[in-house]
Amino acid sequence: MAQNPEFPDLGQVGPLSFIAAAGVVTLLYDHLLTFDQEVRYVWKAKWTVPKFLFLLIRYVVPCAVALTTYQLGGIFHKNITLAFCRRWFGASALMCLITTGPGHFLVMLWSWILCERNRQVMLGMLGLFAAAQVFSIGFCIFSVVQTSHIIGTVQKLNFCVLERRSVLPYLFIPGLLCEGIGLLAVFWKSLESRKDHIDLVDAHCEEGAPYVLVLFVMQLANLLITLYIPPYLIFVCMPFTWSVTNITVTRLILNLRKHALDRRMSAQSVSCETPGPRVHFADQ
Repeated sequence: MAQNPEFPDLGQVGPLSFIAAAGVVTLLYDHLLTFDQEVRYVWKAKWTVPKFLFLLIRYVVPCAVALTTYQLGGIFHKNITLAFCRRWFGASALMCLITTGPGHFLVMLWSWILCERNRQVMLGMLGLFAAAQVFSIGFCIFSVVQTSHIIGTVQKLNFCVLERRSVLPYLFIPGLLCEGIGLLAVFWKSLESRKDHIDLVDAHCEEGAPYVLVLFVMQLANLLITLYIPPYLIFVCMPFTWSVTNITVTRLILNLRKHALDRRMSAQSVSCETPGPRVHFADQ
C-alpha cells in the first residue's frame, strides 16, 4: 500500500492507541469490581437463555477486545503485514458481531418486561431483532469480503488502517435501533396511565433507563465515529466504545437482577408476594 499523506503520524495514533488499551483495562477492572454481584445474582440462578447470553458477553467480550487491541493496535508488534491486518480485521468483525448481538437481545428483553410481557409486543420485537441481526450479518460478511480493497498498513507505525469506510457505518444501525426501542419503552411507560403493578414497572424504568440511555449514546457514537472520523483512526477507537458498551450492558443486567431479588426478599419478609415483571433467570 502506498504511503498516503493523510495517514496518521505518531502524534495522532499514539494517544488513541493508549485510550483503546485503557478501555480494555477499565473493562477488566469493572469485571473484578462486579464479580461478587455476578456470583450472588447470576451464578446461583438456574440455567436459562438470558443467563447464558449474559455470561457469554461477560467473558467473551473482554477476551475479544483485549485480543483485538493487541493484534490490530500496533502497540506490541514490531512488524505488521497486510495479510495479518486482513486476517485479524475479519476475525475482529466476527467477534464484535457475536458479542454485541446477545447484549442487544437482553436490552430487547428488558424492553419487553417494561411492556408487561405483552405477547404482541414480544412478537414484534423478536421479528425486528431477527431482521436487524440478519442485516448485521449480511453487512459484516460484505465488509470482511471487501477487506482486501479497504485495509492496509502503515509500516512506519506498525499499524493497521482502513483506506475507506465501505459499509462499516451500517453495522451499528441494528444496535442503535435496539437501544432506541428501549428508550421508547421507558418513555411510553412513563406516560402510561394504568396503575396495575405500576410501582414495580416504574422501578424497572428507574433502574434501567440510565443504562439504556448510555447504550444508545454509545451506539450513536460508534455510528458517528465510522461516518466522520478519518478511516485510519477507526481501529483505535472501536475497542474503547466496545468496552464501555459491554460494561453498561452487564451492569444493567446485574442492577435489574439485584432489584428483582431485593423485591422478592422484601415480599417474603412480610409474607406477601408482589406480582409483576422481573428479569427472569429462574432462581434455585
